Amino acid sequence: MMVGGAAQQAALACYRQDLSFCQEQVEQMVRERDKARQDLEKAEQRNLEFVKETDDLHSALEQLTEEKVRHLEQSYRGRLSLLRSEVEVERELFWEEARRQRAGLEEDLRKRLQAKETGLHEKLTLALKENSRLQEMTEVVEKL
Repeated sequence: MMVGGAAQQAALACYRQDLSFCQEQVEQMVRERDKARQDLEKAEQRNLEFVKETDDLHSALEQLTEEKVRHLEQSYRGRLSLLRSEVEVERELFWEEARRQRAGLEEDLRKRLQAKETGLHEKLTLALKENSRLQEMTEVVEKL
């Protein structure tokens, strides 16, 4: 296109230079926009990875905690079972000792009662003899 005057050519050159500058700015903005989109996508991807990693860690911690709880429960059940066994053994020992003491006390009581009975039999025998002598004396006194 032929332009008639130098002023018009200068204006056209100026307009072309402005147009070229604006196109470069638009291209720069498009590149920056695309880079910002890529950065945003990368950031979202990292965020998703962090969320997944956090979920995995949370899940692992939860499983570890559950395992520890199961282990503690099993340990306490074992301890409780052992304590119950010990209590049962002690209870049996206590009852055995009580039975032995009772048997000893019953034997002691039986011996005392037997001794008392023997003493009472001896007194009865002496009383009967005394009674018999008294009767004999009474008969002798009556005869006299």
